[in-house]
Order: sequence, then C-alpha cells, then structure tokens
Amino acid sequence: MNEGGFPAGFIPLNQATKPLIPDLNFTKVAESKLNLIVSPDNPLLEKGTLTVHDLRHQRFALFNDVANEQIFRHLQFLCGPLKVIINLDNAWSMYATITKLNAVCLGRTFQTHHSPYSPLADLPEIELGDLIDNHFEFGWLTNPNDELSATTVELTRMVTLPFKKTPDRARSGELFIASPLSGDQFLSAKTVNPSSSL
Repeated sequence: MNEGGFPAGFIPLNQATKPLIPDLNFTKVAESKLNLIVSPDNPLLEKGTLTVHDLRHQRFALFNDVANEQIFRHLQFLCGPLKVIINLDNAWSMYATITKLNAVCLGRTFQTHHSPYSPLADLPEIELGDLIDNHFEFGWLTNPNDELSATTVELTRMVTLPFKKTPDRARSGELFIASPLSGDQFLSAKTVNPSSSL
C-alpha cells in the first residue's frame, strides 16, 4: 500500500502490529477477541481459567496469519515449546482438523463468525485474556497520500455495511457507515436503512 499497489485493505490490528503502519490511516470497523477454538470434546472446556500448563498439552492448528504468529510466539515464550501439527489457509480445513484431530486453533471471533464456512463459528471458544492481550480491531487501511476512486469508496461501504451498527440506531435498524474518502477527509458518516435498496 505504501508503494501504491493497493488503494485500501481490510485488516486486523492489535497493539503489536499497530506500529507496523505508522504512515497509513486506519479506520476501525469492528472489535474482536482472539480466542482458543476447540472441539466440543476437548477437556479444556471443563476448566475455568486456562493456564500455561493447560496449553502445553494441546496440539495447535494455526491459520497462516502474521498477527496470530506473533501471539503464538508470545504464548511459546510463556509456555515453552507448543506442538503445531498444521498451518492452514481455509476455514473448512481448520474445522476438520479441530473436530477430527482434537486440535486447538487461535481464531479471531470476528473472522470465525463471518466466515463463509459457518460451522467453524459453532465450535466452542475459550478466552485467552488472562494469558495474552487478545484484543483486535478490524478496519480499513488506506494511504493518506492517495485519493480513493469512487469504486473503491463504494466497495469499502458495501463491505462495511453488515458490520457497523451504532447502539442508538440498532433499534431502528439503521446502520452507521464509515467510509474512507481521500487524504485528510477520511471519515464520511452516513446512515442507511437496511430495508432500502443498495
């Protein structure tokens, strides 16, 4: 994006990855937690708070993801070596690995709950907040030096549409859309009635 290859990107950020984009604009669309996704048969579900000892005996299946890799490295710093059995790129394979091999996965709730493969969102999740900073923000990354085309602005609006509800408008069914425009004029507020045509 800094080299002008892409006009905008929809990405997850946490405290560890925010410093990697000092010269780019980020507009938050949603918040998410990174949880441990497990099989319904995993004994960890019977525990209250997870400890480093609990994680040492798990088999991890990891999504190919830079931010998740950083968190996993931090978990290994806390726990010692952790067993990774596979790295994957798609939700169907991850679901099969978790359910058939009783593996565990680091997954961001925003992604699992909006995955095209919905069974992944039905698997149990365990909070990791006592061990790591598991807070993420999802949003649009843009270059302040580049003006976005009308097509890109409309694309960001359409992608954002299902996710952005404001509490005071949730009852009326209206959505608040934040769309990157160009340069310093980054946020454009607009309400849309979901029942109206797009």
